[in-house]
Amino acid sequence: MTFLSPRPPSYTETMAALYGPNGSAVTAYVCHAIGQERQADFFSPLGLLLSHLYSQLAWTFVDMRNLEEYFRKVNLCGSGAGRTRRWDISIYSPQIRERVCNGMLSNGVSFDEWSLGF
Repeated sequence: MTFLSPRPPSYTETMAALYGPNGSAVTAYVCHAIGQERQADFFSPLGLLLSHLYSQLAWTFVDMRNLEEYFRKVNLCGSGAGRTRRWDISIYSPQIRERVCNGMLSNGVSFDEWSLGF
């Protein structure tokens, strides 16, 4: 789940149209399927399963992270499409809400629970 806040100067009108004037957290249900629009020719549901499994296990087992990173870089899971849902800031506890609103999130840091998206 990612929260995009309207506080940073990079929050444009385009972003406000997508995430609301007050920002929002976003979750998504994503489907990866053979024959899906923009799907890679090499896509296999088994590749998606392995990629996701290694991604989950790598949070606990640090020695699996290199292979998980390789799977991501070669796009083993292919492309996906789905629906998103926006959530307002009230879903967070007051302590977490303060941290999120103050921009205390990391960006692009793998296996960090405070990353913008994982």
